[in-house]
This record gives sequence, structure tokens and C-alpha cells, in this order.
Amino acid sequence: MNQRVKKIAPKLSPLIIPKQFTISEKIKDEIFEKIKTKSKKSKTNFKCFYCEKKENIEEEFNELKIQLIFEIDWKKSQYKFIEPRFVCEKCSQLLDLNGFILRSFSSLERNSTEIENLIEHFFQVNSIDQNLNQNDLLTLFQECYSLSFSLFILSSANPSLIFVSKEGEKIENSEKLIELSLNNENLNEKKEFETKKKVNPKNKRRKRNFNQKK
Repeated sequence: MNQRVKKIAPKLSPLIIPKQFTISEKIKDEIFEKIKTKSKKSKTNFKCFYCEKKENIEEEFNELKIQLIFEIDWKKSQYKFIEPRFVCEKCSQLLDLNGFILRSFSSLERNSTEIENLIEHFFQVNSIDQNLNQNDLLTLFQECYSLSFSLFILSSANPSLIFVSKEGEKIENSEKLIELSLNNENLNEKKEFETKKKVNPKNKRRKRNFNQKK
């Protein structure tokens, strides 16, 4: 199933985030603020990783967001944190599997233009020929998201799945995830960020669970 999803959407496909590895909004906001602070110091123009929509870093990130990217290594039963990426609003919504499905259902009761625009954006980013039969295009799109949801169900039910960095190092708390995010050197323009200071091993500050709520 995973290979089929990648074949349909080689560049932009929904993120598979198993229930047991849901990152709280509080932790994501903290990572975003820290990356934003570092990025502002560089005074660099950044762009969406997927569609390359540009945004000036000094314009307060009006549209670009930070998206944490993960991949599942099904053979090793590993849920890998790859990197944080700048993404535009449309790409962010397409990456959000459950959010997009909910938005699709709610659009049935109102104007569906928003969903149609997102689907068109999906085709554009993945270089899918929109001159093909419309039914065939919609079938491809539905297959991609249906298979992705099936992968979400399978991964959520896998008790042996472990959370690791892309190098295979186990991630046990949010502090490690934040450290990996800030030290990442591949935020679109491969801008090298300052090296994060090592944490004093004697520091006994309480570690936070990933599902900690505000």
C-alpha cells in the first residue's frame, strides 16, 4: 500500500501519524517558535518545501508553517522523524490526513470550492496531468487518501512500532524531538542553523510526554 501511495503522489502525500505518536499542539508550537526565532536571525527568504511558494522571513511567517515530517519503516517497525519543513497553507492541509477527511465531509454541507482547490493543488504539486479524464483523476486522489488512512489504522494498531530519529536513535521525550528539530540542516534552503548547546546530564527537569496537553 505504501508503495502505491508513493507512486500516485511521489512528492506530496498525506502524513501517516499513528495514534500512539500524536504530538501535542503545545510541543509543536514550541518547536515552531524556536525555529522561527532562529530563522529570523538569518533574514532569509524561505519557500514551501513542496510547491515552492516563497515567503519572506521578515513578514512574520504570514502563510508558511512548520511541519514535522515522519516516515514509517515497516520492515524495522520504526516511526522515523525525518525533519521539520516549511509548508504553505494548502500543502499543510493536504499533509493532514485526518483533518482533510473531516474537511471533506463538512464541505458536503456547504460550498466545496475549498476542497476542489486543494485537490487541484495536489495534482499540480505531484505533476499529475490534469487533462486526464476527471473521473480517473478523482479516483487516483481518493485511492491515495484511502490507502493512507488504511496505513494509519495499521500503524496505530502496531504495538512494536518505536519512535526514532532518521539515524535510528530512539526518541523518548519531547526535549529530544525539539533538539533534533533545531539542529536540522535541511529546512528547504539547507541553511545551517546554530548548533544547539548540549543538555547538562545533571539537569533533572521533568521530561514531557508527547501527548501532553496545554
